[in-house]
Amino acid sequence: MRILNRFTGEVLLETQGANLCCADLRGVDLWGANLRGVDLRGANLRGADLREADLGGANLCCVDLRGADLGDANLRGVDLWGADLWGADLRDTGVVIVQGLPWPVVIVPGNMRIGCKVYTAEAWENFTDKAIDDMDSNASVFWAEHKEMLLKLAKRANTFLKEK
Repeated sequence: MRILNRFTGEVLLETQGANLCCADLRGVDLWGANLRGVDLRGANLRGADLREADLGGANLCCVDLRGADLGDANLRGVDLWGADLWGADLRDTGVVIVQGLPWPVVIVPGNMRIGCKVYTAEAWENFTDKAIDDMDSNASVFWAEHKEMLLKLAKRANTFLKEK
C-alpha cells in the first residue's frame, strides 16, 4: 500500500499488504496523508503527525493516537471506538468527546457514537422513544435528559465541516 500526500502526491509511506491494521506507525510524519477509508484498526499512531490528513471514513477502532497531532484533519465519518486520544490535538477537526455520562459519547462530523451505537445525528434525532428504549433499558431516561445537548453538539460538528 502506498500512502500519498493529498496535496503534493509525494509518497509518505509504503507498506506490504492492503491495510494498516495493527501497524506500528509511532511518530510517523503523515502530514496531509490521503488515508480515506483505510483500515487502521489497532494501529499505533502515538505521536504521529496527521495534520491535514484525510481520514474520512477510516476505521480508527482501538488505534493509539496518544499525543498525535490531528489538527485540521478530515475525520468525517471515522470510527473512533476504543481509540486512545489522550493528549491528541483535535483542534479544527470538529470532534467532540463527552465524558461523565453513563455511556461514552464521541461525535465526529457525520456521525455520533453513544456507547456502542453509531448513527448520523439525523438518525438519532428521528428515533422513536420505543427504538431508543429497545437499545437499552436505561436509554430512554438518558436520551430524554441529554438528547438536546448531544444533537446540538452533533449539528455543530457537521456545521464545522461545512465551514472548512
